[in-house]
Amino acid sequence: MYTKVYEMIREEHELLSKHIKKIVIHRQGQLFLPEKKGIIQALDRLAEEKLISKDYQCTFVEVRTTSRTPLRLFEVVTPPGKQKELVFNPTIGLYLLISDGEAFICTTGFPYKHKGTSKPLHIVKVEGKMPIELVLEDVFFLSNLTWTKVDDCSRLPLSIKMNDIRLREIAGEYDRDVLRFGEE
Repeated sequence: MYTKVYEMIREEHELLSKHIKKIVIHRQGQLFLPEKKGIIQALDRLAEEKLISKDYQCTFVEVRTTSRTPLRLFEVVTPPGKQKELVFNPTIGLYLLISDGEAFICTTGFPYKHKGTSKPLHIVKVEGKMPIELVLEDVFFLSNLTWTKVDDCSRLPLSIKMNDIRLREIAGEYDRDVLRFGEE
């Protein structure tokens, strides 16, 4: 984590005309302490080298795609003159605050017509000064950066998607039998 964060921000610094001050780290799943420590060490080194502001602010966010407490959000509409209720996916961008550091956000939904039910992302702010509403806005905007289909949305933010693509390029194939029985 230390090396990658250091290299990425160093490269980014070369493209900017001002110092980087606010940094948000998105981690799909759980953020582990050694990862966090490596990131902070990289940021501290970058600050010492004056490549980012010495008073930088880093916010750590877990983007949970599955949850022990699954949540479904939906919209119920009763058409005028009808007694029948219709159930629709929620409008994209709808969010539900659980606390000042935890929320669910719909990055898919109306007006996009995808089959199935919209499944909100569980967003947890682990640490940092950025308000949860700005964290959600960040995740939402990055989920609407769909380069392959510009008139659509994506469930995952671009920060997570790009990392998944990169990992697929360098990660080895998973072989359950080798793990279970060894190389034989």
